[in-house]
Amino acid sequence: MFTEAFMLKLLAPPPGVASGDETIFLRYLWLPFYRLVIEGFFRAGRRALSAMVRSPLLLLLCAVSLGPALWSTAPDVSIRSSVAVTVTTLFGVYLAARFDWRDGLRLIGGVWFGLIILTLA
Repeated sequence: MFTEAFMLKLLAPPPGVASGDETIFLRYLWLPFYRLVIEGFFRAGRRALSAMVRSPLLLLLCAVSLGPALWSTAPDVSIRSSVAVTVTTLFGVYLAARFDWRDGLRLIGGVWFGLIILTLA
């Protein structure tokens, strides 16, 4: 879901049709994934919290992503983007807290291999 490899192909509106309804559907489609990421982060507990404390630049990245909402001409888009950056960062922290280096690399490699096979198919 985070790679959005098939989202635009499967859910793109037909040519000549306004994309407003599909865009709203895609926004709501992300909510269960955001919830799973946040639950996973809290389940990782102390390990995830210590990973965040050891990585202050990740916190700075999330804070900086909120800044453009203050001066943007489309603050709703900026806020959605900053939420996406924050949740993606939390997902990375969860993976770092949950898996060691070897298992994490195997997991990421397996997911990318699967995406490559599905893309070629």
